[in-house]
Amino acid sequence: MSSTCEDTKSDSTHGTRLSNNHQAAEKLKDKGNTKLQSSQDITGAIICYTQAIQLDDSNYIYFNNRAAAYILLEEYDKALSDCEYSLQLEENARAHSRKAVIYSEWGYLEDAVVSVDRAIELSQGDGGRADEESAELKEFLTDTLQRANDYMTQGNELLEQ
Repeated sequence: MSSTCEDTKSDSTHGTRLSNNHQAAEKLKDKGNTKLQSSQDITGAIICYTQAIQLDDSNYIYFNNRAAAYILLEEYDKALSDCEYSLQLEENARAHSRKAVIYSEWGYLEDAVVSVDRAIELSQGDGGRADEESAELKEFLTDTLQRANDYMTQGNELLEQ
């Protein structure tokens, strides 16, 4: 698969251009989603999301989606930057969930738990997938923290002997 995303043109009149920019950005987002969901062209998905952001940098979803793609490529610095920008635009559960993944990958488990807690708080009652993802991630992180604490305790006991 090609790592590209076709450019879309907008009308020359200001009002129509803004409307067309939004429509074009949504089409680019959809193309990026298709590429990302197939997991065969993650770089192409990033290109699509980047082009969508160039047309409309006020939509936090584009940043969240690009962050997801960066996470799959293990480009955590870029993913975190997109999550932070998304959160500047609008407080949202997805950005916090993705931050939790990043922090977990970096070994910052306490920060990951804080991010998951915030994601769960924001997604309370929405009945969406974010609720399930955040709850599963929190369970994983809580177990990981417990194991880390157990190892620390065992290590301290060995040092005292």
